[in-house]
Amino acid sequence: KMLSALGIKLSEEDSVALFTEMDLDKSGKIETGEFLDHYYTLLSLAELEEAKVMQELTSTTTFTRSEIEAMHANFKRISKMQCDDGIIDKNEFKSMMLNGNVASWDSFLLDGLFR
Repeated sequence: KMLSALGIKLSEEDSVALFTEMDLDKSGKIETGEFLDHYYTLLSLAELEEAKVMQELTSTTTFTRSEIEAMHANFKRISKMQCDDGIIDKNEFKSMMLNGNVASWDSFLLDGLFR
């Protein structure tokens, strides 16, 4: 779960191997010290995964890297408006559209999108 939150996608086998490596005292849990010992390894994995995703997006879409980064920043900002869960839910989407000065979007139309 923690790896997913960091954007790290590992196979089940690799996840088990990483957990085993991090669980130095073999308690079946990763304590704070063990986590901190591997913090930079986790950040490196997250950065590698982010680079892979960016490469895929820039090669399979017409968006530039800076446009993709701007969209991602806006997604993160919007997805935190009501609940910081990494998902834009109905209320966050509705708030974004109604507060974004898009005159043609009204509450009735937005509600219809989520039926």
